[in-house]
Amino acid sequence: MGIEQTLERTYLVRYIPAQIEGAQSEVIEDTYIPANAREAGLRLRERNGVYELTKKFVRKQGDRSILNEFVLDLSQEEYEAFKTLGTRVTRKRRFYCTIYGHKTEVDIFLGELDGLALVAFPFTTEAEMAAFQPPELCLAEVTGQRVSSGGYLAGKIYAEVQPELEQYQYVPQFLEKEY
Repeated sequence: MGIEQTLERTYLVRYIPAQIEGAQSEVIEDTYIPANAREAGLRLRERNGVYELTKKFVRKQGDRSILNEFVLDLSQEEYEAFKTLGTRVTRKRRFYCTIYGHKTEVDIFLGELDGLALVAFPFTTEAEMAAFQPPELCLAEVTGQRVSSGGYLAGKIYAEVQPELEQYQYVPQFLEKEY
């Protein structure tokens, strides 16, 4: 629990990276509150029996790659109570792996957003983030764009975001097998 600084750049993937094979992964379900907001301010997360409530704040105006994140651990009972406040949900399988020497999180969306895949590169310093050269796997940077915002994506189906993805020449990506 507490405020954490997040330094991260997010990209649409050109292809599902081979590095996910054998990588640790988990299914994450995010519910956004309030349910009627276009981009929700609170995220309720469940992953492997861990429950959290998160609020993100932009640290630098106009730069969504640097965020302060307040995370509150919840009990299952608290989680269930908060869940009644939101109906807009995303589900994804997140793979934790290393790609060309960089720790990454590869998110493959499930259910209604099946076909959407993003890769996020977290950093420890702003200088490291500024010097980063994205690998060929990265189709287009979407850090801070609606198409990478869980609050925007929640409750949508792939067809609703497809026009935004097409501006990047994005081709839907799917997992070849169950994980």
